Amino acid sequence: MAADRGDAGAVEGARIALSTGSLHNWALDRVFELAASAGYDGVELLVDARMESSDAAYLQRLSERWDIPILSVH
Repeated sequence: MAADRGDAGAVEGARIALSTGSLHNWALDRVFELAASAGYDGVELLVDARMESSDAAYLQRLSERWDIPILSVH
């Protein structure tokens, strides 16, 4: 069992992302800030009706500013 090994079911190489969709009423800058400060490995970007979610240059700046990658897009 995983608990017997002391790894509590950890999957080597797995990364944990914060979905921007879970905080859809927050500005993306705040979501990136939260993800970085909470120790997430990256963000999962939900492209929605907001212009900022489809502006590649803006998203790149957020990723660089908070030093947190966009791991997936949907």
